[in-house]
Amino acid sequence: MRLRRAWAVVPSKAFSRGKSRLASILPPGSRASLSRALLGHVLGVLGRCPLDGVLVLADGAEVAALANRHGAVALRDPGPEPLGALVDAGLAAVAARGASSALVLMSDLPRLVPHDVLELLDLVDRCDVAVAPDRHGAGTGALALCPPAGLRTCFGHGDSFRRHLLAAQRAGLRSAVYCSPGVAFDVDSPEDHELEAAAGSKAVALA
Repeated sequence: MRLRRAWAVVPSKAFSRGKSRLASILPPGSRASLSRALLGHVLGVLGRCPLDGVLVLADGAEVAALANRHGAVALRDPGPEPLGALVDAGLAAVAARGASSALVLMSDLPRLVPHDVLELLDLVDRCDVAVAPDRHGAGTGALALCPPAGLRTCFGHGDSFRRHLLAAQRAGLRSAVYCSPGVAFDVDSPEDHELEAAAGSKAVALA
C-alpha cells in the first residue's frame, strides 16, 4: 500500500503559442497540432500511472479542455509569470490538495513511458529531490519533490538541471539524478523535430 499521495504537475503553453522555435520549419497550425499531441501523450502516460491526481498549468482554454478530457485538474495560468513561479504555484496547489510528493513533467516529452514516472516516484520515496536532465545535460525534463513545496524550482533557466541540484544541496536535501530518454528528449528545436520524425513519432506525424 502506498503511504504517500503523489500528484503530477504539467505546465503547458497555449497551443497557438507553443513551439515558437519550430517556426522556421512548421506553420502555426502545425505547431499548434504538435503541441496538442505532445501534451496529449504526456497526459495519456500519466493516466496509466498510480497517481492521486494530475494538475495541468493551463495557458488557455484549449489546454484546460484537453486536461479535463484526460481527467486532470486544470489550473489556469494567471498571466505572464516566469515558468519557475508558475510551477511553484502548481506545487503549492497540489500540496493544498493533500499531496505529500509531486512530479513536475514538461508537456513535450514524446518518449515518456509509465516506467519513467514509476522510477521517479520510487526515487523520491528514498530521497527528497529527484532531477532528470534533458539530453544536453542543461535543462530539466522532470523534477520529483517530497514534500511538493520543499524546494523553490529553477524552471525557465537554461541551466536549470545544475540549479536544481545546487538548490537541493544548499537546502540540505537529499537528491538523486534520473537519466532516461523518456524524460531527456523534448521537441523544442528543428533538430529535435527531425530526430523524432525519423523515429516515427505519432505526435510529430500529426504536425
